[in-house]
Formats: sequence, C-alpha cells, structure tokens
Amino acid sequence: MDQTTQPASADAAAAAASHAAAAAATAAQPDYLRMATAPRSHVAPPRFFEEDPVIWLVQLDLFFSQAAVDDELSRFRIAATLLPGHLLRDFTDILRNPPPDRPYTILSDAIRQRFGNHVAPPRFFEEDPVIWLVQLDLFFSQAAVDDELSRFRIAATLLPGHLLRDFTDILRNPPPDRPYTILSDAIRQRFGNHVAPPRFFEEDPVIWLVQLDLFFSQAAVDDELSRFRIAATLLPGHLLRDFTDILRNPPPDRPYTILSDAIRQRFGNHVAPPRFFEEDPVIWLVQLDLFFSQAAVDDELSRFRIAATLLPGHLLRDFTDILRNPPPDRPYTILSDAIRQRFGN
Repeated sequence: MDQTTQPASADAAAAAASHAAAAAATAAQPDYLRMATAPRSHVAPPRFFEEDPVIWLVQLDLFFSQAAVDDELSRFRIAATLLPGHLLRDFTDILRNPPPDRPYTILSDAIRQRFGNHVAPPRFFEEDPVIWLVQLDLFFSQAAVDDELSRFRIAATLLPGHLLRDFTDILRNPPPDRPYTILSDAIRQRFGNHVAPPRFFEEDPVIWLVQLDLFFSQAAVDDELSRFRIAATLLPGHLLRDFTDILRNPPPDRPYTILSDAIRQRFGNHVAPPRFFEEDPVIWLVQLDLFFSQAAVDDELSRFRIAATLLPGHLLRDFTDILRNPPPDRPYTILSDAIRQRFGN
C-alpha cells in the first residue's frame, strides 16, 4: 500500500468510528428522546414555561400545527424532550413506557392534571369574538403572560379552524413588532359589529355596573364566570387592590354577583338610578332625567344604555327596533320619546 492511500484509509476509519460512536450514543438514549427534534425548516418548539406549564402546552399545540407535526408519537417525543429534568420523575411511567395509543394526549393530560391549579385560557367565544378577546386579556394578566409573541401564539392556537383563513397573512408571517396587538386588532376589525363592553365609569362605578349588565344581556353573556372575567378585566389598575381577595380567588359560586356586590358596597354612596315605575312610566322618565343630572351622565349613549337596562322584560318587545339597533344620533332621546308616546295617555 503506498503512502498516499494510508491517510485516506485512516480518515475513513476515524469517520466510521465516529459514526459508530454516535449510533451507540443514540441507541443508549431512552426511547422518548430518539428522533425528538423537529425539522429544522419549521418554527422552533417553545421552551418549557416554568411559570405555567398549561400555557406551554397551548404554545406547543400551536407549534405542532405550524410545523405539521400530526402524529401522536412525534408530538410525544418532542414534548418529552422539552420537559425539564426536575419534572421527569413526575411522569416516569409514561415516559419510560409510552402508551401505544395517543401517547402525547396522555402525557399532556398528565401535565394538565399535575398543574391543574393554573389558569386555563378561555375557549373561543363564537357568539362574540370581541368578548373573547376581553376574557383573553384577563387570562394573560392572571397568568402573567406579558410578552407579545407568547400572547400571539396562544391566541392563534385558540382560533377555530374555520377562521384561520381570515387571518392567514398574520398567522403565517407574525409581525416582528407587537404581533398579538396586530392580531387582536384584526379580530376586532373583523367582528366590529359586535357590542363592546362599556369602559369603567370613574365618576360612578354603580352606573357602570348598570351599563355592564345591559351589555351582558345584549351580548348573551349568561354565565357568571364569563361575566366575572369581563368585569375584572375592565376594572382600572388603581382599584384592583380593593378587590384583591375576590380577583385572586374567584368564588366558585356566583363570582360576578359577589364582585359586583363588593363594588356596590365600596361605592355605595353614589346615586342609584330609579327603578322602572310601572304605574306611570312617564314619571319614571322624569326621575331618570333627574338621576342623569345628579350623576353627571351627559352623553346620549350612556343614558340610552342605562334606560334600556332598567326597562322590565315584558316591555322590551315594544321597543325592539330601537333597542337592537340604537340610533347613532340621540339614542336616549329617541327611546324616551318612544316611551312617552307609548304611555302618553
């Protein structure tokens, strides 16, 4: 053998030895670590989120969707690789012996069960996506999800499949600056015909509660927990301390009622709007105008919302057109004139 072929043979032997060593190292890995790396051309999987593993699972599901990782075993392997070492013992049985059927689902369910005390993101609200965004912002606040990219990923994961086409450009090419804000603005623009919750009324929080109850009625928000979440989101920051116990530990029974009662108790010195006067609705309108004057409720839309809230259920049909489609100009004046015309005798 000549001298020119000896180095080549040595290099080949070294390469073969290196390849064999790498293969041996791979074989020595646990099954759940093998082939656990996502394709490099795809988006990178999210790092484990210590503060809230449930949020991490939401982000992970979005990653799987974006990277087209559809089979359960691949999802399981990737998730298992991303778990930090100090948590592996908590899931030893599943990791050492991956279930043959739905291994990722079983692992993710175990993680949710292990960290079940964490806040879960609200499901998409088909009836009113704008309300869902309000609930989502509250979730982000409670779960301390502050960065825009994480918020974007979670919101994108929660969008139902039939709406993804409406936001394709944003979802496929997330803006580098404020991606969640841009996505949420696009959702609001897309569903802008939905009723928006009233902003907190600093001058009289009790009036704001009246407006909020009307909003819940118009937007068909019936369950207490959703009402609680929306009300909590709308409270200004300087008032959160006044209701810390309720906000941090929502009562399991009637959380919105308890929160609204606490707000009324805290601001109980404010003037309350007069109840509807069945005997003479025209007199009630006079009392209502006096209330608006005392409480400094000057704008027509706020007056309209309060008056509409106070109308009894059996009269709503008499003013359906006005209530469902509030006139853009002088809505309260038009509603009160209709009431006077209806009960003018």
